[in-house]
Parts: sequence; C-alpha cells; structure tokens
Amino acid sequence: MGCGTNIVPGFDAVNKQVKDRPLEMKIMAEFNASEASRGYYKQAVERIERKEIRDRQSGKVSPVNIDDVLMSDEIDQQALREYGAELPIGTEGIILGDDNVGVGENAGGLIEDGVGNVCVGRNTGDTITDGNYNMLLGSQSDVDVATDSYQTRIGHFGALRYLTAQITMDNFTAVSINDAATYSLLKIPRYGFLKRVTCTVVTASGGTGEYNISLGTDSVAPGAAISGRIELIGATATADSDFTGATFRQSTLSADGDSKVDIITADFVHIWEADQSTDDSSGWTLFEAQDRYFYICHASGSNGNNATNAVLRITAEYFGED
Repeated sequence: MGCGTNIVPGFDAVNKQVKDRPLEMKIMAEFNASEASRGYYKQAVERIERKEIRDRQSGKVSPVNIDDVLMSDEIDQQALREYGAELPIGTEGIILGDDNVGVGENAGGLIEDGVGNVCVGRNTGDTITDGNYNMLLGSQSDVDVATDSYQTRIGHFGALRYLTAQITMDNFTAVSINDAATYSLLKIPRYGFLKRVTCTVVTASGGTGEYNISLGTDSVAPGAAISGRIELIGATATADSDFTGATFRQSTLSADGDSKVDIITADFVHIWEADQSTDDSSGWTLFEAQDRYFYICHASGSNGNNATNAVLRITAEYFGED
C-alpha cells in the first residue's frame, strides 16, 4: 500500500528508466485484459513519470514501487504478489506515497506524495494528492483541497469534521511573538461554527518553547505575521470576557479569572469551547464576515531548536462548507 518496500523488477532505480522491456510486457500480461485494467496501467505509468520528474527537479532519487504502479480489484493479484506487491482491499484507484491505505472504489486514487492517509469508502479522499495524515471514513468523504492535512471526516460526504494532529514543533523560521509557528492547519469557512479546540502537551520543550493557538484572516507560512489574529488558547486575551458564549480552561486553572498560561507545561490540557445556543456566540460571530485560518503561534521570541522540541496534540471540532 505505497509503503516503499517493493521494488519494480526491470526498473533502473537511479536513472528511472525501464531497463527490461520484455519483463515490463510480462508484468502487463499478468493483468486482466479488460479495458479498465489497461486504462489503470496507463494512468499509473503517466503519474509515476510525473512524480519522477518532480523528484529529479527537487534532487530526490527514490526507487519505483510495484505497488505504486497499479492498484485495482481487476488485477491478477496473485501474479503481482509473486513480484512482492501488497495490494489494498477493493481499491480501484492508484495510491502513491508512503503508508497510505485505501479501501473502496477510487479511495485515495490521486495520492502522489501524500503520507499516512486512510481513505475508506467509495471515492473517499479522491481530492488528495500531497496532503498528509488525513482520515476519511464514509462514501464521498473528502478534503477541500489537494494539499489538506490532518483532516478527519466521518460519514456520508464527511458530514462530521475535525482537525486531529500531533505535531513536533521544529520550525523556527523568523521567530517572533504571535507569528505563525506552523502553516495554517485548518480553514474554517465563512458562516461556519467552531465548537471546540483542544491542545494537549504530549512533550514539553527542553528549552524555551512556548506557544498559543490563534485564528487569522489569511493563509501564511511559518515565521509570518498573522493578519487579524485572535488568540483562543494562550496567556493573553483569553478571559471569558474576551468572548461571547465561549470559555477557555486548562489543567489546574478551572475558573474564569485564574491566571492563563501559554502552551508550555508537559501533560497540560487546554480547551476553548463555544456554546452555539448563546446569543451572538463567538463560535458563530468569528466567522460571519470571512474565512478564518487556524495556527499554532510562537508565544516567546526565544523559541528555538532544542534536543527535545515540544510535541502538541491538537483537535478542533467545527461545522461549515467551503
């Protein structure tokens, strides 16, 4: 399943060229002779060629995998396994990348460089190309754009929507207080509702690593300032009075008015939660005028690389349609 362990016989892994044409023809002959199977093979070869071009341009050299060539329930699977391939269950798409799982027709069928995606159901995840660590369960459940990562969507067309991520904080590009420490992890669309955000400190920084979670009005790269920043979890501007119908709590600090702290202490759990039944709840009003983007931000200008960098487990529950 795209795990990067099975090398295609007859391929030159360095020069990325077929060096044994009779063997290539033998492999093709092992496939079911239907039009569909021939079409899948052609599509697989074209996509592998595109990926190889990108890899060469970026300086990568990696072997082509037999289980990257074609994944279809119409293949003679026993014949392919003789060449070392491991095939996914019921998948009629083509899955490249590493550690991806596809179960169902066209599940994850466009993944090229994405890693760690799980797609279960007909046409699930068929938008993903380079996104990572998405879990999509249910017919037609999908991400919004090809590079989305850390999305969990459950049910028909992914009606239940969450961000779920465990991230090692190791990007220290142009560190400045309240600037982005990650790319945007989530886009919450205009007219959406943000129900809950949680952060668990799995591993504390061995140095000065301090963070907060904030929303912004545009998508920026790590190290950039965040326009329209609103802090949800952190030491500043997170008293209940800063929001309508929303509360912020964290381990050992269980009442409004207790001193708030940034994301720093090991095993601490931080939770921001909005009540949709409250008039003008911030869970609604934050998104009335525009989309908003979700970030982990630096809370200290001294953040830097350490032998042990912070590991944060983040979740967000939201509703909306992009």
